[in-house]
Amino acid sequence: MEKKFFTADKERCGDLAAERFFASAGLNREGRKFERMRRDALRMREAIERKLRIRGQYAYYSPEEFHLEQDALTVGGETFRCTAFAQIEPGSMEGLYVYACSVGDYSLPEESALNQVYTDLWGTAWADAVRFLMKEELERHGNLSDSFGPGFYGMGTREIHGISNLLDFDQLGIEVKESGILVPVKSCAGLYFRVNSQYESLDEECAFCQGNQRSCVSCQIYQGLAGK
Repeated sequence: MEKKFFTADKERCGDLAAERFFASAGLNREGRKFERMRRDALRMREAIERKLRIRGQYAYYSPEEFHLEQDALTVGGETFRCTAFAQIEPGSMEGLYVYACSVGDYSLPEESALNQVYTDLWGTAWADAVRFLMKEELERHGNLSDSFGPGFYGMGTREIHGISNLLDFDQLGIEVKESGILVPVKSCAGLYFRVNSQYESLDEECAFCQGNQRSCVSCQIYQGLAGK
């Protein structure tokens, strides 16, 4: 097992965050109203950018260091259950990454309700940008699977406790509540398998499913994939 802290290029991260922010906020339109809204949004960016603490870490495990059987992944003394694991071809896996990243606490409680919305959207955009850059770094070493993690593909949110035990969350400034919520809220964590050409991406609809592990049993999408 090898652990490594991740440092994102802040300028590139900021450019990616801006693309994501303006796309999600719908402020790319013309007109005085949107010019004013863009000015307010950019002011919020400057305010939170001074507070950002971008940190990330990932651990790499060779195939000999983890075991996947049906829906159960065991690594480093932790077991993660995810229904979609059963769809992965065992011969496609060449390694495993466990990762986490955060942009820190940047709250601005004194701002107006609209500016609070901008602040939240900026935080999400920065967090997405950091995760994208971390994934980009991992891809330099090989192809990656779909992203697995608490809340996706039927994996329970409390599985985050297992990830926190494999990484140095204290050094990342991340706290895990009993419920599985991360603090700061603009933090994320998950798993990637390093894969070869035998890997087949899972159906995109499963990535955004609002169901749970039990509902997969009767899911037509899942049944179709499992039968491949």
